[in-house]
Amino acid sequence: MSDSRTLLNRIAEFRKRLEKMPRLSPSPEGQAPSPQSDNNESERTRQDLGQGLPPPHFSQPQSISQAIVTDSLRQLNISSQDFPTELSDSAKRYLQESLGLVSSLRAAADDLLIVGPAADSQGKATGDLLAGYFRETAALTEAAVRYAQALPSDLAVQERLCEGLEQLVRAARQKFRVLAAAAERRREEENRVNVLARFLVATAKNITRDPQPILEFAKQFLHDESGVPLRVCTVSVLSTQAHLGGVEYPAPARFIAAHSLNRARILVRMIAHSPEWTARAEDVVLAGLLADVGMLEVPLDLLAQSESWKGERHPLLLDHPIRGAEKILQISRLGHLSEAIHSHHERMDGTGYPKKLSNGHISPLARLVAVADEYAARLAPRPYRLGYDPRTILADVLTLASQGKLDRSAAQLLMNLGLYPVGTAVLLNDQRKGVVAALPHSREWNLLGKPTVALLTDSSGRAYLNPKYLDLAQTSQTILRSLSAEERVALLARNYPEWL
Repeated sequence: MSDSRTLLNRIAEFRKRLEKMPRLSPSPEGQAPSPQSDNNESERTRQDLGQGLPPPHFSQPQSISQAIVTDSLRQLNISSQDFPTELSDSAKRYLQESLGLVSSLRAAADDLLIVGPAADSQGKATGDLLAGYFRETAALTEAAVRYAQALPSDLAVQERLCEGLEQLVRAARQKFRVLAAAAERRREEENRVNVLARFLVATAKNITRDPQPILEFAKQFLHDESGVPLRVCTVSVLSTQAHLGGVEYPAPARFIAAHSLNRARILVRMIAHSPEWTARAEDVVLAGLLADVGMLEVPLDLLAQSESWKGERHPLLLDHPIRGAEKILQISRLGHLSEAIHSHHERMDGTGYPKKLSNGHISPLARLVAVADEYAARLAPRPYRLGYDPRTILADVLTLASQGKLDRSAAQLLMNLGLYPVGTAVLLNDQRKGVVAALPHSREWNLLGKPTVALLTDSSGRAYLNPKYLDLAQTSQTILRSLSAEERVALLARNYPEWL
């Protein structure tokens, strides 16, 4: 039996396994330093403890996020006159840390990622999420300061009560670190979108001929994405900036950049264990990042329509691979990618576009990008539908491969992502919720749905104090489904915003 027939039989066998499972509906879809105590300042007076804090500045809120942050800062309007006349050394130390956190929170309140709402409905929830976490951090910090204000004048009693103050300060400090880490991760993601959007716009308008920025970007991207959880970048078609005050790009540049990042992320994981492709890893990533540069000429109202395309596709949509390939061909050191960009929507059976090429007329790199593009397009929401469950996506793409539309060998590389990629929030059949932490050690087909899960809640929805790790391959427990976008936020927002 030929290798092709063997592979086709394996895909068909795996599809049968997937079809026996319940069919899933589309699912909605530098860290800031913590203030440290200074043990050498035990002689500071109560007036000194209140000095150095700038008076709060309360501008008129322009958004829900800013209103949340502004209200939180009002509660932190601390007066030095409210503290006991004498403080023990421990009380001074923890109070200094609390007031240091107040200063850090006031500085963070100027961060547009926190107070500036995203410019589109898809990103807005994230902005408000950070503002909500800011409010919780501010409330915990305020509790520590108010606790210190309520200390009795008896120094011996103060020392005893400082055990409680220490716990409050420690919790507030950890909360602030998580807030800073979540904001920084969000900043890095938005910077990626903006850098890629800038290059795509410049290329589409024939402004740039310098490949160095995108070459460096691809190299860093490959390094950063290897071995980390899969994150889905979601940007609306109409988005022009990440948040108020952010850099603006004409729509749909940020949307195209987000889809391109997702496609490149899929490609990085597909080729992770393939010697043939890892030798060309940077070219693979570049092809994933640049394949849709021609989409910037597709009418915005066509991309933003609330119903899926029916009947004949728009000529500018059908021609976007050609226009993209022409743009890339003009840039030195990138021209060799033009064929893959030209053919990433072609299909093995000749039903694709723009030239209806088939089989050997389509390069291996174009075939690989085509598979990743199908997966990425289904993973993120579109104006006319929600994102799909990863298990459903895998079944759909394998079906296309078994029908002879996609390259079967390339489609098989999606197995490296598993049924549920690392980072996917899931619901188990016993109603516990968690996040996929690691794929099965074996890539056997019957184990793909048995990853290691970091459980975050019990079956009644109560959050665990710390994650509990469960290797599903060693138990009878199974994943029922992935969580929708709203469910994922609800699960992770309060305790694990850095995982979002």
